[in-house]
Amino acid sequence: MRPKLITPRKLILGLVAVLIATGLFMWQQNGGKLDFIDPVPSTAGKIAFVRGGDLYMADGATGENTIALTNDARGADAEPSWSENGGQLALTSDRNGVVRQLYITNAVPGAKVAVLTNSSTTKEQPEWVPEGDIYFLDGGKIAKLTPKTADTDAIFPTAEQKRKALADLFGAGGISRFAVSPDGKRFYAAVKQEQGEMLIVFVPEENTVAAFGLGEKVLFRMTSTGDVIAVICGGEPFPQPLAIMTPETIQQMNTPGYVPPPLPKYSAGDTSVVVKIDAQFAIQPVTPVPFLPNGIAVSADGTRAAITSDNTEFPGVFVIPLDGTDKGGPVVLQSASEPAFAPDGTHVAYVSGDDVFITKTEPTPTDTPLNLTKGQGKNTNPLWSPAKGK
Repeated sequence: MRPKLITPRKLILGLVAVLIATGLFMWQQNGGKLDFIDPVPSTAGKIAFVRGGDLYMADGATGENTIALTNDARGADAEPSWSENGGQLALTSDRNGVVRQLYITNAVPGAKVAVLTNSSTTKEQPEWVPEGDIYFLDGGKIAKLTPKTADTDAIFPTAEQKRKALADLFGAGGISRFAVSPDGKRFYAAVKQEQGEMLIVFVPEENTVAAFGLGEKVLFRMTSTGDVIAVICGGEPFPQPLAIMTPETIQQMNTPGYVPPPLPKYSAGDTSVVVKIDAQFAIQPVTPVPFLPNGIAVSADGTRAAITSDNTEFPGVFVIPLDGTDKGGPVVLQSASEPAFAPDGTHVAYVSGDDVFITKTEPTPTDTPLNLTKGQGKNTNPLWSPAKGK
C-alpha cells in the first residue's frame, strides 16, 4: 500500500489550522485584546463619544481629528468605557439583535467589534476596573465578565438574595446604576423603590448590604481611593448607614415569626445633597444644592465633583470642591448633562442640546466652552481616555 503523501493543499490547511489556534491562544493570553490585529496608537487626550448610534473619538483639547470607530451602520452603539491603558473600549449595542449586548473594540478606525455576551437580558453600563474585568448591569443585576476567559459571573443580587434576605429591597425593581471599587470588593447601587431610589452598598466578603439614603434619583461616582461621591436628588442621606443584610440578620430571618423592619419612605423635595461616603461607610454631607441634578462626575484625584443640571432656574455645570474648603459654583450656565472630567481635572466635558462641549473647571471671564462636535448630528456619552492613553 502506498503511503499517503502530504499534498500542498493539506499542508496549507494544516498551516491555517495552526495559525487559527495560535491566534486564539494569543487572544486569550492577551486578556481578550485585539492588539495583535489592530495596533492602537496613544489615545491620551482623546474623548470618545456617541453620534447617531456609532462610536467616535476626537482630540479633547481642540475637538479636531474626529474619527469614527464603529461607523458600520450596525445597530445603536452606546455607553463607551475605556480600558485602563486607553487601548480599548467596552460598549453596549443591539448590532446583533434586539437585546443590547456587551462588546469590545480597539480604539482605532475600522477595528473589529467583538461580542462578549449573548443572552436574552439587556446589558447596560459597562465599567472597566484596573484588574481587567468588566462589570455591567445584566437585566437590572450586577454581573462581571473576564475578557481573558470570556467567563461571566452574577454578582448582585443573587436569586436567593432577591427571594429571601433582600425581597423587600428589590420588591419594586432592579438596579438603575452602579459603581464598583477599584479592588472589586465593594459595589454601590441605586435600587428602584416604589417611589424614588435607595443608595446601597454590597460587600460580598462580609455578606453585608447597607443603605445610605433615599431620593427621587441617586447619582454617584467612585473615586480612585474607594470613596463614593453621591447626590441624593430630592431626598436626604440617613444619619447613619442602615444595615439591611448582615450575617446576624440572615440568622434572624430563619427564626420562626421573624418580621423584617420596614424600609424608610421617600419624601419628595426640590433640593439635593452632595455626600461623601468613605471606606468605613461614614456619611459626610458636602453641600446642599437647590435643584435636582441629572449627572455627576468626579475628578481622577478625588478632589472635585462636577454636577450638571437642565433645570430652567439653575441650568449648568457646577464644580464642587470635596475638601470642604469652598462651596464651589457654576462654570457653565447652560442646560447640561453627562459630565466627564479630563484626567488632569482641568476640564469637564458635557452634553448640551445635541452637542458635546468642553469647559475649564476654573474659567476666566473671557473663556467660553469649546463645542467639540459642532452641530454634527446628535452626540452623547462623552468620556475622556485615561491619562496613560496606551
